[in-house]
Amino acid sequence: YPDLEDKWALLVAGSSGWENYRFQADVLAMYQQLKSCGYTDDHIVLIMEDDIAYNSNNPYQGTIQVAIGGDNLYYDVDIDYHLSDLKAEDIKSILLGDKSDRLPEVISSTENDNLFVFWS
Repeated sequence: YPDLEDKWALLVAGSSGWENYRFQADVLAMYQQLKSCGYTDDHIVLIMEDDIAYNSNNPYQGTIQVAIGGDNLYYDVDIDYHLSDLKAEDIKSILLGDKSDRLPEVISSTENDNLFVFWS
């Protein structure tokens, strides 16, 4: 194998709404884990609806946790796209690095990079 040059991540919370809280929470848990391992926001494309932190059902406004009493995962978060603003073809374009005015944040990896994909 050639030397690893860089690492990229695509994180997608594929659901929205309070009833699907865990999907966005899981993606944010992965996001925070990757950042703690040295990934930077310019190498993480984060897609989530972002409709639970300040949802009227959330008893801890501005907080998203994976467990009751757990760490707040909704801090220092750079959300690139809201799920409802994208089409299936857009995910393909993001993965292929097809940057456009509508899709400015894409995976710009090379053959010597690692790409981590997490879809919840």
